[in-house]
Order: sequence, then C-alpha cells, then structure tokens
Amino acid sequence: SDGIEAFFEEADIDVGAGSLSSDRPVRVRQGGQEIIAGSASFTENGRRLVFDDGVTVTVQPTSGDEDAGAAQ
Repeated sequence: SDGIEAFFEEADIDVGAGSLSSDRPVRVRQGGQEIIAGSASFTENGRRLVFDDGVTVTVQPTSGDEDAGAAQ
C-alpha cells in the first residue's frame, strides 16, 4: 500500500473499465494531505482523478520541505 486512504458514502465501480464514480461526498487522504469533494470520478485505472462540487484541498508541509510555511 502507498498509504492512500479513500472514503466514499457510496460509489459505482466498473472493474472491467477500471473506473469508479460517486455523486456523493468523498474524502481521499495520504499523510498530511487531504481532498474532500462532493463528487468524484476515477478513470483510466486510477490515472485520471476528477473531483467536483465544493472541492477542498489541505496540504501540510513536511519538515523536509524547503520554504515550508513561506507565503508565495
């Protein structure tokens, strides 16, 4: 596992097509990073991710990141 966790209220999964879609809230997180959206679709066997409907992205810098906390 690469440490990515995904939470869905419900989702339609097509294993043969390598796709997943949900028109209900979703949350995807890895470490200090998180994406929350009202809907999402994952296609091309997970290579293309589209989040929609009130997307919020949270990124926490790690201690090794240069310029962590500096405003750009």
